[in-house]
Amino acid sequence: MTHDPITSSRIPSIPVSRMRHTLITLVTSASAALTLSAQQPLSVPPVVPLTSIALTPLAAAPAAAVVPLVPVTPMTLTPFAAAPVAAVVPLVPLAPMTPMLFVARSEFTSPAVMPDRAELPGDDPADSLYRAGRDALNNTSNRRAAELFREVRTKYPRSRPAEDAPYWEAFALLRLGTDADLRQAREALDWQQAHFPNAATHGDASALATRIEGRLARNGDTQAVKYIEGRSAAGGCPTEDEDERIDALNALIQMDSERAMPILRTVLARRDACSAGLRKKAVWLVATRKAPDAAEILLNAVNTDPDSEVREQAVFWLASVPSDAATDVLIRLARTGTYSDLRSKAIFALSRSKSARANQALREIALDTSAPAEARADAVQWLLSSRGREGNADAMSFLLAMYPKVTEQSLRDRLLFAAGQMRTTDATDFLLRVARDTRESDETRKQAVFNASRSGATAAQLIQIYDQISGTEVREHVLWVLSNSKDPAGTDKLIDVARSDREPALRKQAIFWLSRSKDARAAKFLLEIIER
Repeated sequence: MTHDPITSSRIPSIPVSRMRHTLITLVTSASAALTLSAQQPLSVPPVVPLTSIALTPLAAAPAAAVVPLVPVTPMTLTPFAAAPVAAVVPLVPLAPMTPMLFVARSEFTSPAVMPDRAELPGDDPADSLYRAGRDALNNTSNRRAAELFREVRTKYPRSRPAEDAPYWEAFALLRLGTDADLRQAREALDWQQAHFPNAATHGDASALATRIEGRLARNGDTQAVKYIEGRSAAGGCPTEDEDERIDALNALIQMDSERAMPILRTVLARRDACSAGLRKKAVWLVATRKAPDAAEILLNAVNTDPDSEVREQAVFWLASVPSDAATDVLIRLARTGTYSDLRSKAIFALSRSKSARANQALREIALDTSAPAEARADAVQWLLSSRGREGNADAMSFLLAMYPKVTEQSLRDRLLFAAGQMRTTDATDFLLRVARDTRESDETRKQAVFNASRSGATAAQLIQIYDQISGTEVREHVLWVLSNSKDPAGTDKLIDVARSDREPALRKQAIFWLSRSKDARAAKFLLEIIER
């Protein structure tokens, strides 16, 4: 054993062969130690170039105590770098190294990928409180959630969770709903606006504030009333705040409809494109209040609003206003409307109206040969729909009287479709007559067959049609309708056609539909054909 005069400790003696390994290790992994040493630099073979040595490993860890090296005679070092290195004996402490290596650490650490302290799980008390608050909110423990979120912003006002905690505190308090809770919610959102105006929840907080103020306004809070009135009539182009203004309009209506109507008039008087969504909401609010001047306000929107969707919404909601003036406007638009979409909306609105004049207007439009075919088709559709038939006891009589006068295919299709929806014996008989009529086009007869099946025609009636008519195309259509029938007679007819019909095309068609059938008789028949 040798005595270390510097550390006054006893260490084992080091064999020369191991010392050579140690020297090579020091040269390859810590050349800085050699440059700072007071000893003469060693002559190192070019096998291990100093310029390629990485300095980071030693820089990142504190230097261990290093044993002083025993001077040795110059020797020729052979390349042992590839061989495994034995455990290194602690060395004598070296002189202080340049701090440049520690600078390099910060240069290679990107702040963008370093986790923020508040985001590390369990590492920040504010973060722990915030998570507990969210858990309480998800479990509908609203009082506990509000307390936890409030604690985040009062105890840790500079933490990252404090940015959004006031929003969730206010949200939980709104759920609780008492005036005291709502005022505390207002205070939380005011705090967020004052300290974190650019928080991620800022946009949602604005809409939440409107709902809170609306609730307080309905309970008589004068500050809230002023807020709601100001937000409802606010100018400028709405972006994220558009929902907030709509909420304000809703709150205003619920708070005081008399006070709201002048503001709704102000909103509908705007003509800037960016307020169109707000005006559409105002149209709906005017119609649902059924105020005495509702018809006048809606009529003004129909006649003067520059946005087509706002006009269409006003037309649609006019049907909800019990006013002769509203009915007059709808009839005029349905008959002579310039825009097809607006005309279509007016016809639909007439079908929703409870006025007898509205029903009569639909009849007249349907029969008017000078009206556009699309408008006539819309009138037929809504006049003969289930809703239209509620106030139209003689709907079938009207259909029977109208059908012979119609030449446009699209309009005939609408009439046939309407008959199929009626599901009455009269409607079924009418459709079967059309299917038999050879004067009708094949397309019309096919539509009649299909709608007859919807109206309640039996498989026996459809088979009779097949046997009575001629023409491959219409008969193929009858086979398709029979293939969808649940009546076993339909399968029997398909087998009969596949076995003995004179037309090969019809036999092939019957075989095709039998192949799709789950009836055991169909499978048995197909096997017979294969075994012929």
